[in-house]
Amino acid sequence: MKKIILLVLIMAMIFTENNYVSALVMTPYRQQVNADEFVCGATFVLENRADYAAWLNRELSRAKNTYHLNTITVYGLESYDPAYRSALFDLLNKLDIKIVVRIEGYDKTFAFSKDDVGKIIKRHEDLIRFTCKKENRGTVLYYALNMPIDDPVVQANLGGVNSDLSKDRQKTYAEELIRRMREITAAEGDSGAKLYLSVFYGWDDSFEIPSYVSAHADGYFINNYAYPAGKKLPSVSEGAENVFNLASLKGTMDRFLKDYPNKPNLVVECGFHTLEYNKGVWPDQTAGLVLDRAAKEAAMKGTVDFYRRNYPFVRGIMYFGYNLFKEEGKPLTVLDWAMQYPAQNGEEAEQAAESENDIVSDKTASQGESVRLSKGQSIFFDKCKMAQQLVLTYKADVKVEIELKSGDRSKGKVVLPATSTYRGYGIPLILAENSELEIKCNAGELLLDKIALNDRLEAEWAQLVGDAKVVDSQRASGGKMVTSLAGAGNKLCFSGVRGGNKMEICYISPKGSELHLILNGEEYKVNLPASKNMREADLSLALPDESSIEIYENQPGDLKLDYLRLNGTPAVKKKDSANREIAGVNNGGHSYLAIKILLPVFAAIVAAIVTMITKLLKRQSAKEKNERN
Repeated sequence: MKKIILLVLIMAMIFTENNYVSALVMTPYRQQVNADEFVCGATFVLENRADYAAWLNRELSRAKNTYHLNTITVYGLESYDPAYRSALFDLLNKLDIKIVVRIEGYDKTFAFSKDDVGKIIKRHEDLIRFTCKKENRGTVLYYALNMPIDDPVVQANLGGVNSDLSKDRQKTYAEELIRRMREITAAEGDSGAKLYLSVFYGWDDSFEIPSYVSAHADGYFINNYAYPAGKKLPSVSEGAENVFNLASLKGTMDRFLKDYPNKPNLVVECGFHTLEYNKGVWPDQTAGLVLDRAAKEAAMKGTVDFYRRNYPFVRGIMYFGYNLFKEEGKPLTVLDWAMQYPAQNGEEAEQAAESENDIVSDKTASQGESVRLSKGQSIFFDKCKMAQQLVLTYKADVKVEIELKSGDRSKGKVVLPATSTYRGYGIPLILAENSELEIKCNAGELLLDKIALNDRLEAEWAQLVGDAKVVDSQRASGGKMVTSLAGAGNKLCFSGVRGGNKMEICYISPKGSELHLILNGEEYKVNLPASKNMREADLSLALPDESSIEIYENQPGDLKLDYLRLNGTPAVKKKDSANREIAGVNNGGHSYLAIKILLPVFAAIVAAIVTMITKLLKRQSAKEKNERN
């Protein structure tokens, strides 16, 4: 009992330390250190993409300089082609980041036999030859040799995980695997290769596994995930040291020290995911479950501090994982293990900074920090949601030219006006789901506070002409609406918008409004029905991508516009669109505009005409009949 109290007191002391790291960068590691001092590691998910070299350079630089990683591990590295592996190792060497090479795999016949050792070596033979090359071996921190005791098929092959046969086979397998790995790495010129064996006591500490001391490994790595202490997950407000189950971590470490009293080198693999990410629904996988992102941040740092202060032989942490969102459990549920989250609404720029050196402390920024972008610098936001509008919050002493890119494709250049205080600036942007967004500074310098990606065109971020103005509204989607749009000189304008075959207009107009809608220079009139409450009007149209939209009222009225949203398939631009321009914007053609809200009126008119014609025909028929008689 005294030991547990002591650990809690130590944890409380740890959380008062004042090492600098951005408050909004979610990482377990408070500062950059060399991997020889302490392993600040994480599982790194590789992406197969055409620009993988540029992506690797950007993401690994960010992982080191912003998230303080000095080591990564990669699952399935043996399956990547030589060119990809070479690019990866070249960058790791350049950035002084180490890699843990995983040696693992098994089939349905696996039973910890010597034949299984041969199979696993053969499967990784090409990878081992590659990593043992003179130019690569210095990048390898150690080889992680997996003992797959948690698989039910493997357990069944041995009469259960806790059977005597299983325990005996595990020991002989570990001894043979270490022997063969030393043999092959030495033959390839790397006689100093470090070999670590996995130790796993089960998710609930119920596995009775033997000690692997007789294998003479250079160290071990252990899975130790904190489980919730109960059904109520604590928040950070209840104490940062209470957000994860300290006692469960200590129990696993007690078992390890009993099996390995000489305190060998140990790397702990762990991770956290949140209840918040799955909207409060408890997943089947509860290992590492915490309440929300604030609790996750505290648990990450608290776990590292716990091991560093109480177990000096722990030489590092391998966090699961840097950019990992993974389906687990039954039913399958996506869990947010990642340090780095996809860009959503209100994404703070600090989270996407490529280096903490670019992060500027500024008490006037939304969270007290912003990112400096000088000429030639870019900031990248990954796996963005589908968007029709980008809103930047920034400040700049002089006007700044930025360029928006997604992949290799430019989305256009924008000149941002100078502003001495942080302000928002809306830009129509066509962005597909899970896209990458690059914001590059072409001229000048700005401090970027945050971005927002909207799936609609918020009216308050449009270009406003004349007396058009923004007013506050609690009912509006963004808390603001646009009004005073009477007359052609007072209008709302968007350029470069997404195309589609449907437009939603969200508005309030107690008396109704006759709207002038100008699409790529062609004007249409739309009668909006009276509505004291927020209402959506659906318009059918044919609008190509990169179109312009202008809106104003025919007569002074009470119209307030909240947003526009384009849906459906964009139309094909007319071939002559390059010959027609409005205010410097290329105009795409459109083939029709059928206003759905006018259809009832149109139908009533048609019905009246049909009735009138029918009556006339009946009268004519009666007249002709009388004349014949």
